[in-house]
Amino acid sequence: MDLNERMKEYQRLVRELLEATTTTLKVARDAVNMADACRAELHCLLESKITEAEGGTP
Repeated sequence: MDLNERMKEYQRLVRELLEATTTTLKVARDAVNMADACRAELHCLLESKITEAEGGTP
């Protein structure tokens, strides 16, 4: 394999690595967003139960 072929292979591998890293970051972002949505939902549910326990209307 000559130098030109090696450089092309190296560039291809770097592109693949960048694509995989980008995909991983997008999945992590989506997981954080889902966790935040769940946290917000749980917070509302807990506030409702606290209000109900204190004799109020949820």
